Amino acid sequence: MPDKSRHLQSCEDCLEENTVKSLESVTILMMRKFANRSLQFMSAYDHGLNGKQAVWAAKKYKGHCVLPSKILEELKDEGVV
Repeated sequence: MPDKSRHLQSCEDCLEENTVKSLESVTILMMRKFANRSLQFMSAYDHGLNGKQAVWAAKKYKGHCVLPSKILEELKDEGVV
């Protein structure tokens, strides 16, 4: 009968190795872009926007971390409701 603890240790080592390789393959710039995009969507949802509106706002305010408080007025003006 195979030793399960040895197999589990081997799997954990492989997982750790793969995690480290994956993290090393992502640049800091990519991480920052992902974080900024996440902040944009969190801000959009905080303003009460739905998914379609959040995508529109994220495209319009690319590079901004949060959306302006007048975003709902802009959505109505642009017809993105």
